[in-house]
Amino acid sequence: MTKDVIVNIKGSHFLEGEDKGPIEALMPGSYFKKEDSHYIFFEEYMEGLDEPLKTRIVIKNETVELTRSGSLKLRMYFDKSMESETDYDTPFGKINIKINTSSVDFKESEEELRCEIEYSLDFNDSPGSKSNMMIVLKPKGSVSL
Repeated sequence: MTKDVIVNIKGSHFLEGEDKGPIEALMPGSYFKKEDSHYIFFEEYMEGLDEPLKTRIVIKNETVELTRSGSLKLRMYFDKSMESETDYDTPFGKINIKINTSSVDFKESEEELRCEIEYSLDFNDSPGSKSNMMIVLKPKGSVSL
């Protein structure tokens, strides 16, 4: 995999059994591998925010850590062997999130990195959503934005 990549993140959330529709983002990013850890960095512009969100994703073995900084601050840890907890720091206040990961599936080839995560979220000790996220990296130039 090259250093300059295109990051494609797709996800969906089911709240009380209702599909809240797909979410997809496609943006340029950078990638490197150090020992058995894969590092992905990118900036994301979200409607209503003055500055971009800086995102770092680290994939190691069957765990994924997603960290965002900027107007929104978040550190999510996906590991099917344990429940994790984080505070989602927004301009409107903090939301406590508990993450229960049911699966992390990672595949690596020369043309693509693919990581699929199935998980559930609880918000402020209330049942939240059943969710999935797919992260796909391809070399820059192989995909147009």
